[in-house]
Amino acid sequence: MSFITLADYKSQISLRDLEALTALEEEFPTEPTTVEVVLVDDEDDPEPATEPAPAPELSIRETAESNAMEEVASYLRGRFDMDAAYAMIGQARNKQLVSIVVDVALWNLSPKVAFANVSEVRQIRYEAAIKWLKLAEQGKSNPSLPRYALDPERPQAHRRFRYGSEPVRSQSF
Repeated sequence: MSFITLADYKSQISLRDLEALTALEEEFPTEPTTVEVVLVDDEDDPEPATEPAPAPELSIRETAESNAMEEVASYLRGRFDMDAAYAMIGQARNKQLVSIVVDVALWNLSPKVAFANVSEVRQIRYEAAIKWLKLAEQGKSNPSLPRYALDPERPQAHRRFRYGSEPVRSQSF
C-alpha cells in the first residue's frame, strides 16, 4: 500500500485533472514479459528453470509518487526515520509530509502533459515544498516525524554536528 492515496490529491487538484495527467498511461500500454532461463549443472544435465515473474510495472501516478517520496526522504533522512514515517497509515500520517509528497508528485507529473503548460501554482507549491524541506533538514523547522531510535551500541549514530574553523587571518606589520 502506498503512503499517498487518491483522496490526498483532492485538496490540491481535482480527480479529473489528475486523470488527465496520468492519461498517457493508456496510450502506451506495456505488456509484462516472462523470461525463461536454462540453468546448466556441472553434470551437463540441462534443467529448465524459470525466474520468478517480474514485479508488476507501476502506473505513471505510482511512479511519480515513489519518486516524490524518495526526493522528500533525501532531504529528511538525515534527521528522521523516513521508513517509519512512510509506514504510517490513515490519520497517523503527518499532514505536512502528505501535502509535501503530493506537491512533489504533482510537480513530477506535470511535465508529462507539456512542460510549457505547467501551471504557476504547481511551480510555486513545489518551490515552497523544497524550501520547507531544506528548513527541516537544517533543523529550523521541526515536524512531528519519527526520529531514529537510539542504538545502545552506537549512541552517537544519526546525530548531526557542526564543524569548521575560524577564518584565516593574515597579520602584516
